[in-house]
Amino acid sequence: MNLQKENTSSSEDDDSDKDAGFIPNKNKKAKFSYGTAERRMLPLILSWASTAHKMQGTTVDYAVVYLGWKLLVQGQAYVIISRVRSLDGLRIEELDASKITGKTCCNVDALDEIERIRQHL
Repeated sequence: MNLQKENTSSSEDDDSDKDAGFIPNKNKKAKFSYGTAERRMLPLILSWASTAHKMQGTTVDYAVVYLGWKLLVQGQAYVIISRVRSLDGLRIEELDASKITGKTCCNVDALDEIERIRQHL
């Protein structure tokens, strides 16, 4: 994007926020014979949010995921990560390794409940 006008004397870019997410902030400054003009942009992208449960069975190109301490269900991290087509499209905002590397591969309470129900049948 260039800021151009007939009587532009010079143009300079201010790329001070290069790592502001997927889309960089682009601020433009232009000097004219009558003064300086500055344009500040806040780039917006059409996006949406979803729960891990709702994402089961879907595939997306890009995802920003949360794998922090609020991750509730065992196995949820796998569901979230496996929805993205490639690692290039995956961005992990927060990671709590203890939620992913648990000692059991499944929910022990759920297994106990299944066993309790089987005994009563």
